[in-house]
Amino acid sequence: TSMWSPDLQAYRSCFEDQYNAAHVSNASVNGARSLRSNMMDSVALDVLHKAFRSTKGRTQLQEVRLHFPDLPAVSSEQIFFLMYAQSFCEPREDVGRVLSKSCWAPAKVRLNVPLSNFDPFAEAFFCASGSPMNPKSKCRAL
Repeated sequence: TSMWSPDLQAYRSCFEDQYNAAHVSNASVNGARSLRSNMMDSVALDVLHKAFRSTKGRTQLQEVRLHFPDLPAVSSEQIFFLMYAQSFCEPREDVGRVLSKSCWAPAKVRLNVPLSNFDPFAEAFFCASGSPMNPKSKCRAL
């Protein structure tokens, strides 16, 4: 018998399948080996986003739209996701090492998979339903 509830087992399987389908530098990610860290990344994104929204609401910050030359205006919600993404930067040469030895998926995958499962991201960037960053089938956090 499994120590995992049916809901948690379905959640784990969904994540493992998504990460197994991810490819970086023509190599695939081992979804089973990186499963725990992948699930932690997804939960962390949700917690961070809730904290961001809570702080924004508590401090009664006005919605700010930044303007950069030659770029569209950027909302505070989009800035949150840009800052989150920046935390996943890694040198390109590390990808092979990460794929072969680490319990973590490469940064690109650790970033894109949780974001593609996260409705607030799709809403912030107007990702079309069914697109890679807003797939119809998502792994939902418990």
